Amino acid sequence: MATICVNGEVSVEDAQRVLSERLGTRYQVIEGKGGSELIVKRNAIAYAPVRMSWSDGTTTFEVHGSGLVALRVVNAFGIARRVTAAVRHGFSERLAA
Repeated sequence: MATICVNGEVSVEDAQRVLSERLGTRYQVIEGKGGSELIVKRNAIAYAPVRMSWSDGTTTFEVHGSGLVALRVVNAFGIARRVTAAVRHGFSERLAA
């Protein structure tokens, strides 16, 4: 699992927009459970949950590969890595030290 901290509070809608722009049309970015999670899907078996939390003026993104047990490792090194890079690049000017 990758954890990225960003200065300032990023809304779920802003994160969804940034990820959609960064990842392009091959990926679908949808809101997940509880209003603090996004799901990035490439297809039915390749997806990565993005959990967001907020504290002291910082937004924390936790990204991990998910799916069937046998595919979690593949997704961790595939889609989750791409999503992590999209978060880092999309909010590069606001990355927390």
